Amino acid sequence: MTYQGEFKEEIIGDRIILRKYPVTFDMAQQIFALTDESRDCLRTFLPWPDLTVQPEDSFAFIYESNKAWKTKEKAEYGIWNKETGTLMGGIGIMHFHDNDSAEIGYWLATRFQGNGYMREAVQLLENEFFPTLIRIVIRNDVKNIRSANVPAKIGYHLDGVMRSSLKYLDGHYGDMNVWTKLRTDWEKQRQ
Repeated sequence: MTYQGEFKEEIIGDRIILRKYPVTFDMAQQIFALTDESRDCLRTFLPWPDLTVQPEDSFAFIYESNKAWKTKEKAEYGIWNKETGTLMGGIGIMHFHDNDSAEIGYWLATRFQGNGYMREAVQLLENEFFPTLIRIVIRNDVKNIRSANVPAKIGYHLDGVMRSSLKYLDGHYGDMNVWTKLRTDWEKQRQ
């Protein structure tokens, strides 16, 4: 499914800026360097770090992300520190279902974790998309406590655990938390 509205290329928060990735090799090198420095942490819960072995892989990611942006299948944003201009990670909204629901996925370099940046990034996407959507879903490996803290701390409901629903590159399976927030929840929080 595709999104029926328009994606903003930049969303500005208090401490961060979400910005559409420019399709440049310089951007690919920045994403690759950030991935490489946090590879051991990221690969524990995400499949793509082990598939990102050179800057060209990061370029392919932003190239494909740009194509999906144009077709409104998903919007991938880099997360930049507003004060320093440093790229810290990424966040995307995807899996749109008849403009009723969508899913948010995210990652943050290890050195930026634990400072509330991802909570702010998720809330920026909520503010952008909840006027249209009725539900946003976030999924994470149950063992990924930092990732689970993001939805837990900003009012998402833990709908349940899908057992053995995450298949990793090494062939093992992980259990997945499924979190949701409804537009009505978001509206109550804003009052």
